[in-house]
Amino acid sequence: MGTIGQCNTQALKTMYGHHEELVSGVLQRTSRVLENLQSPTSFGEGLGELVFYIEREVLNHAKAEEETIYVLAKTQLALAAIIDEMIQEHEKISVLTRSLKEVPSGPKWIVYALELNSLFASHVTKENVVVLPALARDSSIDLAQLLHEMHGNFEERLSNFENKGQSKDNKGKAADEQVVDVRTIAPRSRHELIFSTFCELEPGESFVLVNDHDPKPLRYQFQAEFTESFSWDYLESGPSTWRVKIRRTN
Repeated sequence: MGTIGQCNTQALKTMYGHHEELVSGVLQRTSRVLENLQSPTSFGEGLGELVFYIEREVLNHAKAEEETIYVLAKTQLALAAIIDEMIQEHEKISVLTRSLKEVPSGPKWIVYALELNSLFASHVTKENVVVLPALARDSSIDLAQLLHEMHGNFEERLSNFENKGQSKDNKGKAADEQVVDVRTIAPRSRHELIFSTFCELEPGESFVLVNDHDPKPLRYQFQAEFTESFSWDYLESGPSTWRVKIRRTN
C-alpha cells in the first residue's frame, strides 16, 4: 500500500462523480414524490419515475459492482467484512424499493423513502471513503481497468433490463390481446401511451397493462376522464408485477 497513482486517481474521480449522480438522482426523485403525496395522479407518476430510476440505474450498478469491484476487494483481508456488509445493504435497498411500490402514500411510505435515501447515501460514503481509496492505493490494482470491467457489466445489465421478455406476461393471454408493458418506459411517457392506447379502442375491446407498481392513481385518472366508459380488472397484483385488463365499455 502507498500513494495513489495518477491513473487510479482519475478513475477514483470518475467513480466519485457517478456515485454523486446516483445519490442526487434518488434524492431529487424522492423529493418530487413527497411534494405530491396528496395528488394521486402526480404521486403515481413520481413514484413510477423513482422506482424506475432505482431499479434501472442503482440496482444494476450495485450488481455490477458486486461482480467486479467487490470480488477484488474481498481478497483484501481488511475489506472482506465491509464488503459483506455492503452486499447486504444492496439487498436492503432492493427490499425498500419493493416496499415503496407496495405501500400507499402516507406516513409509512415516507418512512420507507427516508430510510432508503439515508441508507443509500451512507452506503456510497462508505464505498468512497473506505473501499475505493484502499483499492486505489494498491499498486497491483489497475482501477481504471476495473472501472472499465464494471461499466461493461453495467451496460450488459441495462441491455437485459430494457429487453426483458414479455413471454411471462403474455402467458395465458389470447393471441390477439394487446399488451402495453410500461415497465421499461420512462415514467413521464407512460400515461400518454396508456391513454392513447385506450382512446384507439373500439367499444368492447381491451388491452392488458403491465406495470411495476400498483397503478391505482392511474385508475383515479381514468375515473375522472372517462367516468363509466371503461372497466378495470386486476389479473395480477404484485409483489413485483401488476397486470390490469382495461376495457372500453362504450
